[in-house]
Amino acid sequence: MAVAPADAVNRGAVHPAIRTNQTDLGLRYTLTPALGLVAGVFSITKPYCNLDEQANYRELGTSSNRGVEMSLTGALRPGLKVVLGNVLRDSRIRGELVDSGRIGPRPIGSIRRCSIASIDWRSDGGTSPLSLDLAAESLSSRIDNVGSGLSAPQREMIGLGARYRFSAASAKALLRQQIADVFDDCGWQVFANGAFQYSTGGRFPAELRVDL
Repeated sequence: MAVAPADAVNRGAVHPAIRTNQTDLGLRYTLTPALGLVAGVFSITKPYCNLDEQANYRELGTSSNRGVEMSLTGALRPGLKVVLGNVLRDSRIRGELVDSGRIGPRPIGSIRRCSIASIDWRSDGGTSPLSLDLAAESLSSRIDNVGSGLSAPQREMIGLGARYRFSAASAKALLRQQIADVFDDCGWQVFANGAFQYSTGGRFPAELRVDL
């Protein structure tokens, strides 16, 4: 059940349970014993709840989400693993408020495309203690207001990382080092109620794990 957000005039109000209709069709194809392709189409319809022009959280219409999703995952060769994914989605709102022009035709926070790519390479056929990885994500613009006239711009992020596996006494340990958002592409995240959150740029997180 949805709960009215803090910026709603009826904040904290619990919306009644909703009924969702979902239809999907998928295909899985094994390219090699270690590499698989998955593709599918989907359609999801449900009541759309959000803030109206007076910041009252309520049901505004019916949302439909139709799209296509594809992914390629597995090992291209020993020690080289990939995850590639892409989602194309068309999200729309239908109802009296849309027909009268009081709200826009697209849900807040909706995007048309999300693409990801992750590559992990570990030398010596996957037995080396050192592995290197690259991760990339690309998002289309995201709707940010009830009139569908404001949107956060498209954003691309690339990260680099490394893992080093070793033994500490009798325990297994892993050192993880990353360069997140290599090109310092600062941007905005958009939440379902239309709130913005600023995403920091380049970061250098490090992590040490020890299995006792």
